[in-house]
Amino acid sequence: MVAYFCQRIADISGRLGLIVRLVAAGGLMLVAGLVLGQRPTESVPSEYAPIQDIENQLDYFTTQIEKDLKDPADYSQGRHGRVEKNASTLAVLALVLANHDEDGPSKPGAAEMLKAAQLLAENAEKHEPATRFFESFQQARSTKSEDSVSWEPVADLSVLMKQIPIVNNSLRRGVSGRRFKKSLNRTAGLSATLAALAQASAIDSQYCSDEEEEGLWYSICSEMRDSAASVNAAVRNKDQAGAKAALARLVTSCDKCHDRFRSE
Repeated sequence: MVAYFCQRIADISGRLGLIVRLVAAGGLMLVAGLVLGQRPTESVPSEYAPIQDIENQLDYFTTQIEKDLKDPADYSQGRHGRVEKNASTLAVLALVLANHDEDGPSKPGAAEMLKAAQLLAENAEKHEPATRFFESFQQARSTKSEDSVSWEPVADLSVLMKQIPIVNNSLRRGVSGRRFKKSLNRTAGLSATLAALAQASAIDSQYCSDEEEEGLWYSICSEMRDSAASVNAAVRNKDQAGAKAALARLVTSCDKCHDRFRSE
């Protein structure tokens, strides 16, 4: 059946060589989807980032930005770099929220939140505009918009790549620490953020030079998203051993990405 399936894909696409290479990387079903025109956006947000965790992470990253913007005289390069990364993450969370299959209190304002978060990330270098767009983001959480939000890149991919290991390190401490059961909500939120970052990265193929690399990129991002989702489920079930096992798979997907795309 596998040989027949591969041959059928080859007949449709004329790209048997591409399929064989990606099958070796574990991407048979992925290639079928890409060749037949399916997009990474077909995954269901509640399966990898429950809406309550998205809401909690909006609070988390908003608080982090607020701390960095508190003192204009102390708005150093490190602080505005952190604001850029956190604002970019808020843009990703708003993207997932806008397209979520569950309802939450901030969902009606997701489109406006996305715009404000993008402006904040773009203007993070200077304190005055950063503060202004941060206030706009906060106000957007209580607004309602009829605007639709398409699944498309919403943040600088290189900034997201810098944020992922930061969130992952915090997640690792939550999963592996002795206070596992006392930090369930925070740890679950971080895993949902990583899943959202992986999903947003999957739809941005700027690091890819051809279709083979696009397939591999999506495969790796999907592995990371699904592993983060498994961490989230294990955390919610108070299963620390399961969370550790899922986290190990997540780290493996990160290593694959670094090995292939870090130099791009």
